[in-house]
Amino acid sequence: MSPTIDSTIPDLQVINAVVTRSDLELFEPVSFNCTRGQVIHMVGQNGVGKTTLMRSICGFRVLHSGQILWDNKDIEKNKNFYLNSAYLGHRDAHSPLQTAWESLHFYQQLYTPGANKGDIDPLLNKLDLLAQADVSVDHLSFGQKRKLAIARLLLSERKLWLLDEPFSGVDRAGRELIENIFVQHISSMGMIVLTNHGRLQNSQLLGCVSELELFQHNIMLKEL
Repeated sequence: MSPTIDSTIPDLQVINAVVTRSDLELFEPVSFNCTRGQVIHMVGQNGVGKTTLMRSICGFRVLHSGQILWDNKDIEKNKNFYLNSAYLGHRDAHSPLQTAWESLHFYQQLYTPGANKGDIDPLLNKLDLLAQADVSVDHLSFGQKRKLAIARLLLSERKLWLLDEPFSGVDRAGRELIENIFVQHISSMGMIVLTNHGRLQNSQLLGCVSELELFQHNIMLKEL
């Protein structure tokens, strides 16, 4: 699958980004572009700095040096970047006291006030969570919580997904389901930057993936 890109101008640009931990540079400057219909897949061993770099791309951390641009403007104080991006970190951002349905309804109204609550059951069904609609988030398995977080991404209708270890705790069937959702997002000209230990499996994604492998003081960017 190779979607036709509407513009040759990258929507997200990471330019000579350097991040530090305890004043030590984790790797050499990182540069990449992510355009519509593309996946940037950051891989590397634990501790190499994937999450630190991801948090910098999200604007949660200040780069030691370099730039992160959205539509050729620095993300700092760039309202359009935050209106067009959605983040999934190690924690799933769902209240443990709400049911799965209630949590999605909360985010639906946050993103799109007045949206039809009748859309939530089909979304739960899409993530194979309809049977857990009335189960409190606290009683969901780790993998089910992860799929609920993916459902939140779909509700956001944001173009750019920034995902830190989205497959963590997810079984093989759940992983296939999530990768299929990634295919749909990319097919609709969405963009994904994600971190992960392993390789993506869905053959429909591979033509859209640029893999960024991080090593201490070194990086390698390659097309799959």
